[in-house]
Amino acid sequence: MSGHDLPDFKFLATLRRRNLFRVAMAYLGTVWFVFHVATVIGETFEPVHHVLRWFAYALVAGFPVALIVAWWRERPMQREHSPKHAQTAQSAHLRARRLDFLIIGVLVLAIIALAADRWVFHRPTEQSMLVLLGLLVVLLILDRLLNRGGTHSIANGVEAPGEPRVAILPFADMSAEKNQDYFCEGIAEEIINTLCGVSGMRVASRSAAFQMKNRAMDSREVGRLLNVQSFLEGSVRKSGDRLRITAQLINAADGFHHWSQTFDRMVEDVFTIQEEIARHIVDALRIKLLAADATRIKRRGTHNSAAYDFYLRGRQLLHKEKEMEQRAAVELFRRAIALDPTFAHAQAGLADVLARLLRQRYAVQGVTAQDAINAAGQAVLIAPDLPEAHVARGNALQLVSDHEEAERAFERALALDERHFEAHYWFAKFYAGRGQHEKAARHYEAAYDIQPDDYRPITLALQEYQAIKDSAKEKSALRRAWQSLERHLAIDPDDSYASDHAAGVLMLLGRRDEANRLLERAIALRPDDYGTLYTAACTLSLGGEYERALDFLARAVGTGRGNRDWILNDNDLAPLRGYPRFQEIVAKLV
Repeated sequence: MSGHDLPDFKFLATLRRRNLFRVAMAYLGTVWFVFHVATVIGETFEPVHHVLRWFAYALVAGFPVALIVAWWRERPMQREHSPKHAQTAQSAHLRARRLDFLIIGVLVLAIIALAADRWVFHRPTEQSMLVLLGLLVVLLILDRLLNRGGTHSIANGVEAPGEPRVAILPFADMSAEKNQDYFCEGIAEEIINTLCGVSGMRVASRSAAFQMKNRAMDSREVGRLLNVQSFLEGSVRKSGDRLRITAQLINAADGFHHWSQTFDRMVEDVFTIQEEIARHIVDALRIKLLAADATRIKRRGTHNSAAYDFYLRGRQLLHKEKEMEQRAAVELFRRAIALDPTFAHAQAGLADVLARLLRQRYAVQGVTAQDAINAAGQAVLIAPDLPEAHVARGNALQLVSDHEEAERAFERALALDERHFEAHYWFAKFYAGRGQHEKAARHYEAAYDIQPDDYRPITLALQEYQAIKDSAKEKSALRRAWQSLERHLAIDPDDSYASDHAAGVLMLLGRRDEANRLLERAIALRPDDYGTLYTAACTLSLGGEYERALDFLARAVGTGRGNRDWILNDNDLAPLRGYPRFQEIVAKLV
């Protein structure tokens, strides 16, 4: 489906961004007041009366000139993602604020003039005054409506005030050996997971925040790229069993610290440190903790520091793309469990990685679907109040098509934490794989609401809306998907999987040439990667190139990978299902 018919308010948003509505209001109000004063003076001072008509002509002619000057002055002088863009945007904001004060001042003077006319000069000019006020109110309402719509906010990295938005950046490794990268990432990820469940705040996703790793940039640029008001950064120095963690919560607008502290503890105290950091962030942002939020912050994992070390190594590899890294994660989780069989997070991690490998038909020696189910079951048994355990169980049960129990597992995870991103995301994929598109869309939207900088849920929601033929929601999802992808690629233009998804969205937007360029680049870099080949098939199917789409789908399945249920219910591939060749390709997936 083409994106040409999207409702486009970009021009109106551009007018607002360049302050044209404010300039119009300020100019009209000032002209009315000046002309009104000149008229009063002209009644008693003849020379002024004679030039009044020409003065009126000059004021009318000056109106378009003022708008042109405003348009030119607010033109984008910096590239959107350049380091100076934030400063340019801030200057524009200050100019807008000055215009607001000018408009208020003009309105106050106009009211004074009206009062003077009525009670001092007794001149019936109420009608002209009401016309002016009406016009200014219309312009003001239009300006505010566009502000609420937010059509330009994400592109400029500025959103309307709302819930506090914070990012947790990966900590810097200050250890002498420089071998604690996994530990630094793990601490940051644990804090992200903890804060995501806190009501009244937004936390940047792991995928977005971790793209800032090892990048030196101004605090305002960090805030703009991640669309946050504050961010946490810090460092880790680990020596034997001793641990020094330094953390600073920074205001993105000016670089000043909201809070900072150094923790000198033993390694086994890492959970206490994470809890203290999370609480300090909540306190610094003046968020009131609900009872359930306080419980989530207090969660514990293991008292065995070596088991936790293996667990963090496994979590780091779990987020990697390559099969070899996923297989290595299996062994690391097993070693963590061997050291502490009651470590529920490690059991859930093992279930997660086994489910991912088996779902994509990667053979793991000596492992069956039941091993994933058993690990998830142990996690639930050990920690029945741990949402991650139930999410892992839901994913594992799908391997044996136990859909009813899988659904109950996801429901239980969300009952424990209704703001759990992974629970909503994987529940949505569960429904999508079963062809329950409306339910899938609802959970994708919930995941996107929790982490709007993560492009995956809203991009996948898009095809669910296509499946149920809800064009209004499809258009909204398409717009938001591109905003998320554009922001993501601005931070990391070399992210291969984001580029794959961007190609499909660009195809829907009617930007075929750009989509094909991204596609060709991805295939050249990863000609044998299942995910790349499969996404290429989806993109070409969306573009109406069905034979080429079937070629790439055949190549994808030819790698020995693929999920049959997903392919049969993927709406991007819907146009291909009537082709006998499509049925032949899917038949290879048993």
